[in-house]
Amino acid sequence: MKRVIIRSELIDFATLPIVLSISPEQFYKGFEQYLVKPDTKISLDTISNILCQLILNFTEKDVLVLYILYKIVVDGDVSFVSSNFKRKDYALHQVRARTFCLFLFLQTFRTSTAINKKETSGGWANNEGIKSTGQNFSPLNSPRSKAMRASAPDSSQSLMAFVKANLPVMLKLACGIIDFKSKESFRVSPQEFELLNCILSLAEDKDITSYRSLSDLFPKDLDSNSVIALVEKALSTPEVESTFSIHNIRKSVTLKDQTFCKKPILKIHSCEDSCIYINAAVDFVSVTNCVNCTIFIAGVRKVCAVDKCEKLNFTCSSNVIRIGNTIDSHFYTYSTYEPILFGDNKSIF
Repeated sequence: MKRVIIRSELIDFATLPIVLSISPEQFYKGFEQYLVKPDTKISLDTISNILCQLILNFTEKDVLVLYILYKIVVDGDVSFVSSNFKRKDYALHQVRARTFCLFLFLQTFRTSTAINKKETSGGWANNEGIKSTGQNFSPLNSPRSKAMRASAPDSSQSLMAFVKANLPVMLKLACGIIDFKSKESFRVSPQEFELLNCILSLAEDKDITSYRSLSDLFPKDLDSNSVIALVEKALSTPEVESTFSIHNIRKSVTLKDQTFCKKPILKIHSCEDSCIYINAAVDFVSVTNCVNCTIFIAGVRKVCAVDKCEKLNFTCSSNVIRIGNTIDSHFYTYSTYEPILFGDNKSIF
């Protein structure tokens, strides 16, 4: 059976850690001349000029980080940073305009979900720091913080609801249609539908990690209502199948090698007073809500994200490293691009 898979790694590793309020109409207004044809490309320099005008307090640095995440996570171009930054010609690098606009629209996911509204507290670097109420105060160890982590809503279900609710808008962006409020149906070609590969992928039940082109779902033009019904029927999240997890470890030592790390995403969360050694290479790593832990990861091909941790000794080599809302921690890292810091970080070495 064919299944349409939401690429959940986009939310965990390729979205901005800020609430980005921008409408589809604003996308079209800024990129209108580049959305006429599905294969029209646009340079990073042009994207930077447009976004800095459309979004308040958006800087060229924000655009560059966003573009790097797009190239690594969406396009899978793990050599983009190392090959282009040495020559200093990345500003002229080009991507398909419609696909990048779909990726930009995905950034509004944090605005539409309550969990991310609670978790987001600033841009890439908030210099105010964590406001302490006492000498030994730890915001990550407070009873309220632990309760919130234990009862946090399922982000995969929020992502599913977001995609289903906005599928008509995403189809219109893929087709270059400007009237986003109209409910009239329109024709969608396989080539236009395939542009949604930046958000969705087609997979067989037997091999959920082997993504295929979306155009295999239907070989000819279809009515938009038929496409939406077809996608909603086959839509699912590969949260379990594509992810392996190490969680809730207390006062122990854990060692894993490549035989354990057969899936593309590794998630380490809610561990305390432990040592975790991953002698393997994976595509993505997420480390969240860990306290007083030593973590070693041999290699991350794409993005490593650390969030809401305290007293962490972290060693890793990765293409890109993101660190957010973390305090009193030491990082020993190698990356092709400088570490991306966001939220409330304090005493990061």
